[in-house]
Amino acid sequence: MGLRDHIVWKFPKRGDLAPVEMHWFDGLKDDLHWDDSTWTPGVYKYIVKKEDQNLPPKLVEIEKKHNIDLGRCASILIGEKGILCISVFGESLRFVPDSLRSAVTPPPKTIPRIRGSHQADFLRACLGGPAAGANFDYSQPLNEIMLLGIAAIEEGSGKRLDWDGRTGRFTHDAAANKFLSRPNREGWEV
Repeated sequence: MGLRDHIVWKFPKRGDLAPVEMHWFDGLKDDLHWDDSTWTPGVYKYIVKKEDQNLPPKLVEIEKKHNIDLGRCASILIGEKGILCISVFGESLRFVPDSLRSAVTPPPKTIPRIRGSHQADFLRACLGGPAAGANFDYSQPLNEIMLLGIAAIEEGSGKRLDWDGRTGRFTHDAAANKFLSRPNREGWEV
């Protein structure tokens, strides 16, 4: 069997914010297997053929309905008036239908832009400069969400896992909790 994942995060209503359901699809579809021909060469690896990817059914539905190819769309935000597709590294946006592009006013640039790479931005912050663009107040909760998805993949049952952020544990699931930490090597204990 090929490697493929579908993870669902469900976030409840928070204050005036509506509930959100987020899906992650990854890997190869059907019974395809990884080998050297699966990946593109280079630092950043992509599955060579789009038709081999474990794509979200919603993406396939959107492409068929609108007779378009969204390419390497990494995030799909579905709203009441249309769809926003964000590329793999966030370098481009695509609206569906395309007519939304002229109907949407770009938001003002209120977030400071970084100079150089995100690594240089982080180092400047460590050396007493302004907070990094991806400072821990922002990046820690996002990282926690992604790592919980990885723990769910490793747990492997496919069953629902509920997370208690206050205790830092999955509720009622010792099997999943064992993937939240690992023993330190001798001499590296905390």
